[in-house]
Amino acid sequence: QGGLELAEAGGSGGVCINHQVGNAGLDARCEGFVAAMTERGIPGQVLAITADPTESLGILNGFYSASPDTSIFLTLGPSGASVFYQFMAGAALGPGDLEHATFDLSEEITAHIKDGTTLFALDQQPFSQGYGAVQALMLKARYGITPVMPITPTGPGMVNASNIETVEALAGQYR
Repeated sequence: QGGLELAEAGGSGGVCINHQVGNAGLDARCEGFVAAMTERGIPGQVLAITADPTESLGILNGFYSASPDTSIFLTLGPSGASVFYQFMAGAALGPGDLEHATFDLSEEITAHIKDGTTLFALDQQPFSQGYGAVQALMLKARYGITPVMPITPTGPGMVNASNIETVEALAGQYR
């Protein structure tokens, strides 16, 4: 879904920046991104970075030097997003120069959603994940009610400029 939303913003090429290639969950996020780009006729690829921010910044700078037409960037969480923001600052790029989205939230990501650098963050909604499990167990124990679906969706939630103030107010309480 994030890839489709980014594709709607437009661009000439997309890259999913994966800070932990081999992690099945993160690899699946990048696969979905590339599939969404392909569906919209935009070339998409995966860029592997490392856990070392300095090394990762070098990788990202090298990638962008070799692929300056890439304008859509997806990071997979705060560690990749932080490197992306360093790259933007070092390249003297600002809000609107590139399309960026990420997963999860941090103070840094929240600030960049507010300033327009990041279009949105896909929030896993951990409160809903925990609450939903407890609710399902309570319904089963008290009333014998079992969820109909094998999976109870709890998100992701898309956090963007239209709802960042609400999300920020609930941080630490319900998100």
